[in-house]
Amino acid sequence: MGGTIVATFLSRSSSASHVVAAVLDSPILDWRATLDRLAKKNALPSLVARVTERMISMRTGITFDALNPLNQTPSHIPILLFHGRSDMTAPMTISDTFASARSTVRYHGVAEAEHTQCWNANHETYEAELRSFLRDVLELR
Repeated sequence: MGGTIVATFLSRSSSASHVVAAVLDSPILDWRATLDRLAKKNALPSLVARVTERMISMRTGITFDALNPLNQTPSHIPILLFHGRSDMTAPMTISDTFASARSTVRYHGVAEAEHTQCWNANHETYEAELRSFLRDVLELR
């Protein structure tokens, strides 16, 4: 949910202009695709994902299209994006699409990392990439 929250903040908040950069780790960038993946992972019919989406929209008044960071995240903000190649929750292909559509995204696929496990899979590389990104964005040397 963090990726959705960050993207929504960046696209809707009056305070977003104060943001210099963002870091996304294993973000769910497409809730519809994620529900489809989870239904398949749990051997449920795809209808379950559609009904779940409809129930969420009815209860909250929010559509998945409105939450889709692919449609709303400002493209001028530098983003460091980590995503595990073994993520069985959030499809990595969505992060691939997100990163390829924005020149300001620095993207790192992490081998053998499941959902939210990128740091755990290789914390030294993760931290080095994060330090490098922050130095570049904040122009620290």
